[in-house]
Amino acid sequence: MGDFSIVGTRYGRIDGKDKATGRARYVDDWKFPGMLYGKILRSPYAHARILHIDKRRAEKLIGVRAIATVEDTPQKKYGSYRSGVKDELIFAQDKVRYVGDEVAAVAAIDEETAKDALSLIRVEYEELPGVFHPEEAIKPGAPKVHDGVENNIVAHAITLRGDIEKGFKEADLILENRFETGIQVHAYLEPVGCIVAWDSNGKLTIWAPSQNPSWSRFIYAEALDVPMGKLRVVQTVIGGAFGGKLEQKQYLVAAILAKKAGRPVKIVNTRDEEFQTSMPRVPMVIYLKMGIKKDGMLTAKEHRIYADNGAYTKYATAVLNLGTYRVDGLYRLRNIRNENYLIYTNKVPTSAFRGFGNPQITFAVESLLDTLAEGIGMDALEVRLRNAAEAGDLTAHGFKYVSCGLKECLHKTAEAIGWKTKRGQKNIRRGVGISATSHVCGNRSFFPLFDGATAYVRVDEGGKVKILTGEVEVGQGLLTAYAAICAEEMGIPLSEVSVEAPDTDIAPFGLGTWGDRGTFIGGGAVKLAATDAQKQILEVGAEMLEANVSDLDCQGGKVFVKGSPHKFIPFEEVASAAVYRRGGSPVLGKGTFIPASELADETRYGNISGTYAFGAQTAEVEVNEETGEVRVLQIAAAHDVGQAINITTAEGQVEGATIQGMGYALSEEVQYERGVMLTPNFLSYRIPTSLDVPPMKTFLVKTIDPGPFGAKGVAEPAMTPTAPAIANAIYDAIGVRIRTLPITPQKILEALKKKKSTK
Repeated sequence: MGDFSIVGTRYGRIDGKDKATGRARYVDDWKFPGMLYGKILRSPYAHARILHIDKRRAEKLIGVRAIATVEDTPQKKYGSYRSGVKDELIFAQDKVRYVGDEVAAVAAIDEETAKDALSLIRVEYEELPGVFHPEEAIKPGAPKVHDGVENNIVAHAITLRGDIEKGFKEADLILENRFETGIQVHAYLEPVGCIVAWDSNGKLTIWAPSQNPSWSRFIYAEALDVPMGKLRVVQTVIGGAFGGKLEQKQYLVAAILAKKAGRPVKIVNTRDEEFQTSMPRVPMVIYLKMGIKKDGMLTAKEHRIYADNGAYTKYATAVLNLGTYRVDGLYRLRNIRNENYLIYTNKVPTSAFRGFGNPQITFAVESLLDTLAEGIGMDALEVRLRNAAEAGDLTAHGFKYVSCGLKECLHKTAEAIGWKTKRGQKNIRRGVGISATSHVCGNRSFFPLFDGATAYVRVDEGGKVKILTGEVEVGQGLLTAYAAICAEEMGIPLSEVSVEAPDTDIAPFGLGTWGDRGTFIGGGAVKLAATDAQKQILEVGAEMLEANVSDLDCQGGKVFVKGSPHKFIPFEEVASAAVYRRGGSPVLGKGTFIPASELADETRYGNISGTYAFGAQTAEVEVNEETGEVRVLQIAAAHDVGQAINITTAEGQVEGATIQGMGYALSEEVQYERGVMLTPNFLSYRIPTSLDVPPMKTFLVKTIDPGPFGAKGVAEPAMTPTAPAIANAIYDAIGVRIRTLPITPQKILEALKKKKSTK
């Protein structure tokens, strides 16, 4: 990695002004001629039979244009592409399985009429017993969420590495504990919404803030029984996603209504619907056992997880089976046994959320690691450093680490928090904790067909450069990263580059934003496309300057002879000549980047990612032993990003993810009573605000990596270590270990009371 003119510096986002001034148009800002407004009637019961639906009064309401139930759909069960489970219809048929299950929908001339129509639909139910926790649902004789599914088990998998029995025999200390993580909702600012329309030729177009426009067509085409060629998805400006805006059933409901009404239909969730139905983080019960030697070296790790799938299968299978073994590559573990159960319950379907299973298992592993360190009398930081992965490692699961800045991350964050002076101080109600993480940058096992990306770079006759890609901006600054990569590679100002939002009729196929693949894989494609476009520009420039192509360069928007910068032609003039000399054809560069990853075998062994990101965080907390309140005093975060494309946005990603991790650790709690969510709004479900954010120190660790200009991802791994770092700091402060998330004041008070009673 060398010095760059744009990459690795600070600059504004190319979409920043539009978003800051309100010019950016989100899907709810759009209005089409003749557009109708859709509303969905949802089940008030967690588990019930549908005996009868009476639509007659609603159909007579003035302004109603369509009412749809399961009879108006193809009635084909579908599921996410990765799950392999097809257990869901567009509307509930015969039974509802969670509070919020879609029963019917209405399209009307305005939202109020649609709401009124919903209130006129009469549904007769027969309530059934439900199951609301995976450990209860798996018991013999428990009520079945889906008929024919034994013990409500959606999926069961075991992964073995090394010799687990030998590993535990070698240990001087073996500890085992139960950990539990709860539901976390995405809490993005923009609710899920869409506008859907059919044209006169039977083609369906969905305008929506989708994280995966290309990929989602597989699911939509199957559920709607529509050929892929008749289905178009256009991404609108997206107001946050974090994994929550992959395939949404709402789009399918809108499609059914639009077809029946013969007009475009818009549906936008209320905030209550977002909480009730928007596929939150997968809760897990984790039984974890680990062994360690007196010298601090880990010998074995075994886990058994019961994960809450909710009522239908989205991406929880992948979250559980792919996400929960990434932590095994964080340290040099060789003897591993992982057993995972995914269990149906009568609650909201769970799915992808930033970190994709990694935050849940990392909370357990990093918490137990501190307990092991204490058990052998060794500093928790030292145990991590002795076991930490390094560049060149081949992990037990077959991950190949080309670059790895884990140890540097651990050192930086510990030094920044004052680890040596603050750790282990007694009776001051303050403590510090540390945690680490590793993560993929793409995942070949997630989409077996390929794990790459393609981009086009188009240069018009005015010298303006436009990037077309199927990869997706979800608020993280990816458009700006792509523009910067292109501008750096082509030697032109950032202001001359724009990026088109994905439209499946125009853009190349893209896998979407997940697995921290956007910068590493999508950016790799953009860089190759820019190289191709630049080559074509220089070929024309060589003719104009009467020089060899190999003797030319382009910097600062000028095409010039190397060593003679005074002999140049402005980039836009060369671009114009290129177009006119080609009969009007623009310069079109194409780039396809396929990382050096591989499809894991039947035992889940293989180098599933082209590179891996690493990080570490430390937290300092103060605990009020009278109220149980935890105040985070400061957080230090160090993350191996390879080479940051934009320092400002990379730091912003770390800081935003860390704050989200604070909420996961301390305050974001979903409460249920018999399947009814008691916290469906921001008054009862508390996300961190600006008043909760502590001082933060952020470090971007550079490593030599094969990504575009050396870049890796950072958005997902930056959230993963926060909760365990805070949990470890709480233990350091008051000597009680909380093993369930979130760590509420009530849990702390109960733990302190128990601690006092046992003295």
